[in-house]
Amino acid sequence: MNNDEEIKAPDNELKERILKFIFSIPEPIMKAGMTLTFIIGLFILIWLMNFFLLGITPLYRAFTLALIEFAILTLFLMVPFLVYKILVKGERRIWFSFGKRRLGVKAGPEIYRAEMYQTKGDYSEAIKEYRKLFSLSPDRLDFLYAIAEIYRNDLKDNEKAVKTHMEVAKYDGDKKAIGYEYHISHSKDILKHTKE
Repeated sequence: MNNDEEIKAPDNELKERILKFIFSIPEPIMKAGMTLTFIIGLFILIWLMNFFLLGITPLYRAFTLALIEFAILTLFLMVPFLVYKILVKGERRIWFSFGKRRLGVKAGPEIYRAEMYQTKGDYSEAIKEYRKLFSLSPDRLDFLYAIAEIYRNDLKDNEKAVKTHMEVAKYDGDKKAIGYEYHISHSKDILKHTKE
């Protein structure tokens, strides 16, 4: 079999895309600089609706009810956000570090730098950045998987691609594999087809 031939990704990729689409709406709101403004505005809106639409008087009663309603609404809005973080991104420590990646790696410049190098076609720099990220956060298998895919698809270096996919596949059954089942199964598929 030709090693350069594209291997069909499992159905998990489609499921992952659907989940991303459904659960990605709350994440930009959480990351935006206007989060506080959004929260205060929503609370004031609920308070005024209680007072004017429902006719709850005096204002302090409408305020108390608005607090309760806002707490319930926040819980309902947080569920899709948490499900997205846990199921799609595989983050397990979001309760303790909300705006951070696992093991304290910030979600910002390092990841974007690696992606930028990859987009520009500077693959050696992209690989260095992903390696740096993986060394800082060794349970983020998606960084290792990204390196393997750069070797396979962009650099056409099958030997290094196979070696890196073997690194990903060895985590099968490990605690680190939670949330990265697609990456591991795809790596195993690639290794299986390479041997044939």
